[in-house]
Amino acid sequence: MRAWRALLWKESREELPKVLVGLGLCAVVVALRQNAEFNEEFARDFARWITNFIVVCGVALGMGLVAKESSKGTLSFLLGKPLSAVDVLLPKYVVGAVVLLVLAAGAWVTVYVDLEGLASKSYSFYSYTGSWYFPLKQFAEEVGYVNMLLVHLTTGLVAYSLIFASSTVSDHPLKGAALGILLLVVLDMLSDSVLHYFPALKPSLAFLSNRTTIVRMVSDPWLYFVRLSATAAVMAACAAVSIALWCRFRGVSIGWKPIVIGWLGLIACINLGDLTREPPPPKSGPLSVLTPEEGTYLDLAVVGERGYVATEGGLAVIDLRDPTKPELLVAVEVPLWSMRRIAVVDSLAYLLGQHKGLPADSLGIAVFSIGDPVDPVFKGYRIIGGDIEASWDWERCGAGLILSGRWGGKLGLVSFALDAEGLPARADELVVEELPEGYKDDFRGWWEHKLSMHVHNERIWVGYRAGFLAVNAQNLGALREIVRVEMDDYNSAYDSNKSRPIAREGNTLYVRRYWPGDLVAFDITDPNRPREIGYWSFSAGTTIKVIDSWVYSTRSNGLVVHRLTDYHAYEDVGSWEVPDELQSRYSFSRGWRRLHLVRDHFYTLIGRSLMVFPLKLTEGSQL
Repeated sequence: MRAWRALLWKESREELPKVLVGLGLCAVVVALRQNAEFNEEFARDFARWITNFIVVCGVALGMGLVAKESSKGTLSFLLGKPLSAVDVLLPKYVVGAVVLLVLAAGAWVTVYVDLEGLASKSYSFYSYTGSWYFPLKQFAEEVGYVNMLLVHLTTGLVAYSLIFASSTVSDHPLKGAALGILLLVVLDMLSDSVLHYFPALKPSLAFLSNRTTIVRMVSDPWLYFVRLSATAAVMAACAAVSIALWCRFRGVSIGWKPIVIGWLGLIACINLGDLTREPPPPKSGPLSVLTPEEGTYLDLAVVGERGYVATEGGLAVIDLRDPTKPELLVAVEVPLWSMRRIAVVDSLAYLLGQHKGLPADSLGIAVFSIGDPVDPVFKGYRIIGGDIEASWDWERCGAGLILSGRWGGKLGLVSFALDAEGLPARADELVVEELPEGYKDDFRGWWEHKLSMHVHNERIWVGYRAGFLAVNAQNLGALREIVRVEMDDYNSAYDSNKSRPIAREGNTLYVRRYWPGDLVAFDITDPNRPREIGYWSFSAGTTIKVIDSWVYSTRSNGLVVHRLTDYHAYEDVGSWEVPDELQSRYSFSRGWRRLHLVRDHFYTLIGRSLMVFPLKLTEGSQL
């Protein structure tokens, strides 16, 4: 023990200057954060900067703890003492790990000493899924200092341990660093190959942790335990290897030649892999496209072999019998109307839109008789009130209709019953949630605070900001909420400016957990008591359809396909991609509306057009 105390004191004294330099740099960063421009750049990507700092510190510590003894000529002194390899190496290893902990702790102090500096909206980022996120201050607060420190420290400890093991056969710190970094790169490449077959371990074992990984680990104790255990295993293995190398090659150093050969071999393998890798097959596009001569197809309802489309000025009927060549049967224009949505009940089509008039346009429902699909007849319309400020989903529900929308600072559902002639009348409304005081749609409706809705027979499933709920609509004149489930998002504020995607397959309801972007499955065999049965760690698009274990989710330029696997993991299967010339500004603002599956083909609208995609892609395509 006396030898250990002496060696610990010796190593601590020698590493103290590094500690002071590292903590001094942290103090400089804290001072510089008082400058607005520096603080903005720091806040945008503080996790990456700190991770790099910790890894660099790990490399700097590990490369010299053993090799410096050879370079300074003190190795022969240690070899002449009656000390075992454990007595010599473990004090060095422990001191280096503690120093790295101290430096990492100081690095994260630079963030948590001024959380208010992360609170500006200008530090938010734009997400491809259509949301502005995320409040960095709230992210840092909810993860917590200790969790943030431990997750990022594991990365530095792995790098430190590998460099330390390499330095035991090096007579110069640079040799230890060169060999250790080589091993680190090889290990990272091998881990990527192994994790390809064990995707459930990716969040825990990823060398560099992004924000999503951090949130998942903090939210799931099992993932946290796996990461800490894996780090401990790597540290123990590297310590054991160091002791074995010291015992086997006591005082012997590796030369530069094998290190250079190793680096050249690694570079050659990487380049050879790039040269021999076959190019990916071209992505499949739509099987067929039907574009109107003028205007835009806005919404689609499919009944049998007919597609009924809301156009800007009326109704279009499309023959879908041949998916390779959908055919426009008829298009009917109605003066003074601007249509947006369509729903079909029996032989009547109900188009939701704006009726143009004075003193202002009014939201209304235009009704068409489609008993003869090639000769639709306009039956009349109903103005449904000027209080509805925004409308989204418009669906058949039982023998009537249901609308999700916003009115009077509230989000909710409005039901419509049909009279003897099939004309709709407003029957009831149900408030799902109230908007926060002072709410303003800053993006002119593109990413406004909204609801998503899935109707199954006379039951309505509604996704909203805090979770989802089920509504009994057997009596359209008395909508009744039967259950409400809060999703317990890690931070639902991240995506509060958009709807929560929701889909159903059989007795399973799939709902998106906003952050960190999971698709959560609920058993709704008893719809009054939804029960969470699993989740998969990927971000579904704004519209999803689940068929068996395959998830079809939309993006602005195509349809992405994932396959759900065990242990919360998924497989990227591929995608269909819409050519640029078929996209338009509507692709961004309107996105994909609905996915209709008819005889193994998807029918949907994107841009101005109706597009058809086969459920199975052609041979050689990327899916």
